[in-house]
Amino acid sequence: MRTRALMVDTAGTIMSVELDGTDTTTVCRDIYRHLSARWYDAVPFIGGVSLYVDDEASMLVNGEPRKPINDTMSLMLAHVGRASILRGPGLFIASDVRGMPLSLSDEQAARVTSAWSAANRAFALDGAKITALLSH
Repeated sequence: MRTRALMVDTAGTIMSVELDGTDTTTVCRDIYRHLSARWYDAVPFIGGVSLYVDDEASMLVNGEPRKPINDTMSLMLAHVGRASILRGPGLFIASDVRGMPLSLSDEQAARVTSAWSAANRAFALDGAKITALLSH
């Protein structure tokens, strides 16, 4: 069984990805793999969708964060009223009432894509200013 998700990489590119939805172990393994992470966290997004991110992305290595700020995902969260500065790639995955991952429905995928488009429009208006604000 495959689980459909959307991924936003650090360049701001959105892409459809599939996770092995056979059981919780295989889903978790694929989340780790797509995020290149040892630990991840789920951030509530909208309409039964959570955003999975690398929980250690802000940890310092030689004085620098492990992963760069993801301007697009940070703006996407702001677009839905959940402002936060995020680093590294992220996966948008649906879940049931118990928190078990599910494939994104067409409606959920459209809502994520709409937030992604809004973030890109905002960045196009004044990307330098937004990057400066997110960097502080």
